Amino acid sequence: MQFRLLGQTEVLIDGATVPLPGPRQRALLAALLLSANRPITVDHLVDAVWGEEPPASAGPNLRQHLTALRRRLGTEASRIVGRPGRGYLIEVRPGELDLDVFTGLVQQARGRAEPEEVVDLLSQALALWRGEPLQDVLPYPIFTAAATRFREYRIATLEEWFDARLSLGHHEDVLPELRAQVVEHPLRERLWGLLMRGLCQAGRQGDALKAFLQARRTLAEELGIAPGVELQELHMSILAAESGLPGPRPTPRKQEDVAAPWHLPRAVSHFTGRADHLAELDRLADVAGRIDAGTVVISAIAGGGGVGKTALAVHFGHHAVGRFPHGQLFVNLRGFDPSRPPTSAGDALEYLLQALGVDSGKIPEQEDQRAALYRSLLSDKRMLVVLDNAVDAEQVRPLLPGKPGCLTVVTSRNRLAGLVARDGAHRLTLGALSPAEAVELLGRIIGGDRLDAEPAAVHRIARLCGHLPLALRIAAERAMIDSRLSLTALADDLADERNRLDVLEVDDDGATSIRAVLSWSYRALPTKAARMFRLLSLHPGPEFGLEAAAALCDLTPDETGPLVDALADCHLLEVTHDGRYRFHDLVRVYAAHSMAQDEPSERAAATHRLLDWYLRTAAAGRSMLTPDAQRRLPDGKPGRCPALVFTTREEALAWYELERVNLVASVRTGVEVGHLTLVSLLSRNMLDYFYIKSRWAEQMEVYRNGTDAARRSGRGSDEAAILIAMGSALRERRKYSQAINAIRRAIDLQRSMGEGEASGRAIIGLAITYIQIRCYDEAKERLYEALAQVRTDEDRYGEASALVNLGYVCLDQNEFEDALRWSRESLDIWRAIEDPRGEGYSLDCMAKAHEGLRRPGDALSYFEQAVAVLRSGR
Repeated sequence: MQFRLLGQTEVLIDGATVPLPGPRQRALLAALLLSANRPITVDHLVDAVWGEEPPASAGPNLRQHLTALRRRLGTEASRIVGRPGRGYLIEVRPGELDLDVFTGLVQQARGRAEPEEVVDLLSQALALWRGEPLQDVLPYPIFTAAATRFREYRIATLEEWFDARLSLGHHEDVLPELRAQVVEHPLRERLWGLLMRGLCQAGRQGDALKAFLQARRTLAEELGIAPGVELQELHMSILAAESGLPGPRPTPRKQEDVAAPWHLPRAVSHFTGRADHLAELDRLADVAGRIDAGTVVISAIAGGGGVGKTALAVHFGHHAVGRFPHGQLFVNLRGFDPSRPPTSAGDALEYLLQALGVDSGKIPEQEDQRAALYRSLLSDKRMLVVLDNAVDAEQVRPLLPGKPGCLTVVTSRNRLAGLVARDGAHRLTLGALSPAEAVELLGRIIGGDRLDAEPAAVHRIARLCGHLPLALRIAAERAMIDSRLSLTALADDLADERNRLDVLEVDDDGATSIRAVLSWSYRALPTKAARMFRLLSLHPGPEFGLEAAAALCDLTPDETGPLVDALADCHLLEVTHDGRYRFHDLVRVYAAHSMAQDEPSERAAATHRLLDWYLRTAAAGRSMLTPDAQRRLPDGKPGRCPALVFTTREEALAWYELERVNLVASVRTGVEVGHLTLVSLLSRNMLDYFYIKSRWAEQMEVYRNGTDAARRSGRGSDEAAILIAMGSALRERRKYSQAINAIRRAIDLQRSMGEGEASGRAIIGLAITYIQIRCYDEAKERLYEALAQVRTDEDRYGEASALVNLGYVCLDQNEFEDALRWSRESLDIWRAIEDPRGEGYSLDCMAKAHEGLRRPGDALSYFEQAVAVLRSGR
């Protein structure tokens, strides 16, 4: 099977082209291939197929197109795979995608020293191009950005190909091709330099000097800059009659990031006004594009809630997609989220580093180290970085690139004076739309005919909405929902509601009009949708999926889908880039205010259902992470929304990562409202995830809340398990005295409940802590105690663990024969219970024992075995 993007979008099965009728199927396939073997969100697929203004039926239609595309692939239909909560991916094997083959050949060429080999590999790579990339799909941002990157990568490869051919003396063949490329790309200095080198090799120094003058004139006229150092040095060498030299060779280029991150949310439809602000952002993008400008360019967009700060930043990003070939990053810093504290700079850096392709296991723990890695990854890149909803300059400062090249756009309700004064940010203050722009926005949504029919009412609606985009959109949606409603009646309703409704204490920049519109829009909702709107305010996290919404409302996912879509259609919910949901800050406050009118029992029951669903899904995930772990489930029947089911360990881990913030917030909320048993069980079901993915601040919060809930609800077994995990985490942070105290409390609890096997493993954890603080005698005594316990309980895993740790203690005390004996005994058990990780540790201990006994041959052999076993067990 073959997939092709470097030209027309094609699929070949057994050499035959698969017909793909219609641009939407081709766009869908192209979007999947651009993220081959990685999930692409539903939101991005919709953008790829319909652009920035998709129809209301885009979701169902997308599923139909996916089904049709699968049918086209026939026996290969299983290549298109759904990932719950993450979107869809297409499975592509090595050598099947022409883009991958191209980049692979280029990478090989860059690793070769002989020009002949470089020319051969690059010739094969360039032969894969059949025309303009993605030429047959619709010109939507996701494709125009990708096509721009691919063309950039191709011309850079051509330059390396010309360079290698000139090194072989093939200037006669190369010169005509170089001339054509210089005409097509007159601003690429490296092409001019190669042309000058080729002319010199042909004995045409005069023409080479003319080429330099032409390059200098073109750069000055087009960009207002002088030629770079390399081109000027080549010019000087020609003037000095050193034309026999090949000239300065350019510094090898880094491989372009073909799969650049594309993280901007969907652009808002019917964007109106802000021409001056967009022009200023365009100007700043030009400055940022001049790497030699010597400054890091930052734009701070300040304004009140609902004024359209995020909409402006995102609209500009989509508009300027071609100017940022290395990608666009977006992170919501939640500076004014009423449900939780602002995102810390460390957490934001973790998200950004993952977006830049850093594996979560390789992200440093310390914030300053994360910031340094982040800055190094952005070095020499042309990217747009949008830091949305910042609370202050201190939150933003660690997230700023370190070198020129990127444009950083920060949005905030605060003025960010420190960012302007200290970091040179350019402030754009965003106010309400002008009256004319407000009327224009209403007209774009409602339609010109209705606008012309009741012009006075339209101006009145705009005024009552405070000319704020959020309020205007909600009001216009109401008019669209009921076309029989006159705009005069709509204006009367708005005026009346504003005077009658309770005041929400949010801010003073037009909140009265927002309150009026929200209240009026809410009251127009059907009963079920209004109930959902209120209940969703109880979700403790910043965003949520369809199933969590269903659990809160005691509905099935199928029943929930139309209701959340209805809320999103009237702007009472926002849809995130990965198909999840969230409230605008002001809307969440209003929803919570509305929920406060319901009976306390309704609120308590909804929170209980949500925690129960998170708990049951976390238990299902834990079964995949640790198959032999005992399930910890609550009594009673589950709600109408079933827990998710996972088929692989990777799926479970991905769900934990996706819901991590929500799980931590749920534990916190559960303690506050008194659902202690659910909190105790949920915390325990998160232990294995935190063992795999250490998240220090979050896991310690869960451990503290979990032990508190377990103690207050009388669940000693849960409390002990969480204390052991807490001890392990504290030990990893070198907080040894706290770790010892936590594990000792766990042991006392387990012994009081008669949990022999559990206390045996806890004692091993205590011993490991003593090993790390070099209290070897105490560690050995605890390990003997643990060994007796686990053997009594016939706990084979615990026995092997105690034995191998005894081996390591003996190593530290230079008792090499004893170390060999203990580790050999543990090896037999690890192999019997088929645990490759434990087997690897035993082999490592045996190797070190032989090393201590001065048996280098045996030590090397066991080290090699340990490496092989540990690799095979990953």
